Amino acid sequence: MRPLHVLAGAIFVGAITLVPDLTVAQRYYGGGNVIDNRASTPAESYARGMADVIRSSGAANLMNSRAASNYEDARSKNLDNRVKYAETYYEKRRVHDKYQAEKAEKTREYFYRRSQKGPSIARLTPAELDPVTGKISWPLVLQDKPFDAYRKQLDSAFARRETSLGAIGTQSYVELLKTIEEMQRALIKRIREYPSSEYIKAREYLKRLAYEASQAV
Repeated sequence: MRPLHVLAGAIFVGAITLVPDLTVAQRYYGGGNVIDNRASTPAESYARGMADVIRSSGAANLMNSRAASNYEDARSKNLDNRVKYAETYYEKRRVHDKYQAEKAEKTREYFYRRSQKGPSIARLTPAELDPVTGKISWPLVLQDKPFDAYRKQLDSAFARRETSLGAIGTQSYVELLKTIEEMQRALIKRIREYPSSEYIKAREYLKRLAYEASQAV
């Protein structure tokens, strides 16, 4: 036979289970129904709290996972872009260097072929420059008075050239060219004073005279 206090406890628990849960029961206010879904016991409240914590933790883990995935994707794309940039840069550099090398080679080839063709300026004929005496037969325009001083210097220089068998020396050669250049500038200043055909003959003659001087160095 059970003790009296044990029976009393069992009866009290049974009575509690038979009492309707006022927190979830339907209440009537003016004919309407209001359902109260609050937890009726501490255990239920704890269970609901744990469920909220777990659900929040799961949502946070999902967002963190997506953020990590997005970061890795962005990092991968950034690395790909840097690799592509480097590849493009070195490819452009290679193409540029190749172009410069080919350009330099063509330039060298051009000057080599040009040097093989020989001078494009014809030397003075014996009638224009006496190879024995060095006497210069000046064109009509260059016989004009403004050119007297230049003619005198050049006549003397070419006379020495022939008497020394063409060996006038570097210094004399430089001075000779300087005199020819000064004579050319004087001719250009008077371009309007002479007929076009005669002016052109005079300029061409001075070019050939300068080239002739170079053969005496």
